Amino acid sequence: MNNIRSKLDQARQLLKQQAYRECHAICLDVLRHQPTCGEAFCVLGLMTLEHQNTTKAIDLFERAMSCGYETGEAEAFAARALIALHKRSEAVEMASKAASYHPDDAIVLDTIGVVFSRTSHHDRALPFYEDATRRAPNDPGYLYNYGTALQFLGRFEAAKSAFRNCIARDPENGKALVALATLGEDSGAIDLVASLQRVWRD
Repeated sequence: MNNIRSKLDQARQLLKQQAYRECHAICLDVLRHQPTCGEAFCVLGLMTLEHQNTTKAIDLFERAMSCGYETGEAEAFAARALIALHKRSEAVEMASKAASYHPDDAIVLDTIGVVFSRTSHHDRALPFYEDATRRAPNDPGYLYNYGTALQFLGRFEAAKSAFRNCIARDPENGKALVALATLGEDSGAIDLVASLQRVWRD
């Protein structure tokens, strides 16, 4: 079992490095030894989703679920894939199922939030973004998503704070800079014009 865990961790690291061939090989090796390893199917689904083979990715996520992989990860990314296929109601249902497992991985929490945001359920998205930013406070992407949800809900000062925190960690985050400018950020806090000019010039 420890060997399987080690191989899955290695596969995930290879996926982050976009070493897809090696990641694929390790997952298949795991499945040869443990054919019902849901996590291996999930990692294959994540890799397939990165290649924008959305339908195949959903199939793999469903295989993970059928094998008893109950962390919310497969459901969250299946929901994201369903959004790409414009299946909004199915995506919301799948994201709700993901949430029912009370996931603690920041990327899973953020992904659930994204699905709710893209289906206009910003109030449902917010607590998942909050949790994601608590667990990974230095990730600018999570902070930006959090700020966007706050903005949609009319909590503008809180949204500004989230966007400022995002820029503090990623000074050239053009989306956050534009969002702050749209919200009327005090130019004394951040030189928005200069920052945007630098981003667009680069």
